[in-house]
Amino acid sequence: MGLITDRAAKELRSILEDESKKGRKLMVRIFLNGVNEYGPCFSLKLEDNLSDKDIKIIEKGIPLIFENSLKLEIGNLQIDYIDDQCCSGFTIKDVGINGGCGLNCSGCNR
Repeated sequence: MGLITDRAAKELRSILEDESKKGRKLMVRIFLNGVNEYGPCFSLKLEDNLSDKDIKIIEKGIPLIFENSLKLEIGNLQIDYIDDQCCSGFTIKDVGINGGCGLNCSGCNR
């Protein structure tokens, strides 16, 4: 199982292509957005800067960056995109030890 589902890759690719048309070459940053009773909460944001503490990978054609200190946690994440009657947006869930059954902190906003 990859870090990004096909559906999420398609949506991210569309966003990055739109930004590229505006002259912006961006990457998708995965970052720690807090901790709750279920564990760490991760979020996504677009960014054009890569620091010396970052790791950059390409997954399904999507440039992803994250801090080196998050390397172990990132390996257990799955980024997906949902679009249903409730909401639409990216979700990030831990598919490691909990088998993906735990809660996540990503919102249903784009």
